Amino acid sequence: AEYIEIHNRSAHPVDVSGWRLSDESSTATFPSQIMLPGSYWVVTSTAAASLFTGPVMGVGNFPTLNNGGDVLVLRDATHQRIDSLRYD
Repeated sequence: AEYIEIHNRSAHPVDVSGWRLSDESSTATFPSQIMLPGSYWVVTSTAAASLFTGPVMGVGNFPTLNNGGDVLVLRDATHQRIDSLRYD
């Protein structure tokens, strides 16, 4: 199953409610969750979430990770860019 991993490297809990993960054709919106300091989460489609163990967040409309490359952008609820990644 396709997934990304996110990490809260801050010393503070982060509410990811309303955060968005996008590629050029789709956007997934995160549900209300608190990400603890130093924690890692797997983010995947709702259908694939049960395939993973540990902290997992299943989201609807998870972007397809295209084999030929893509651009992923993570934005918070105020649309501020948190991180992005281009891969080939």
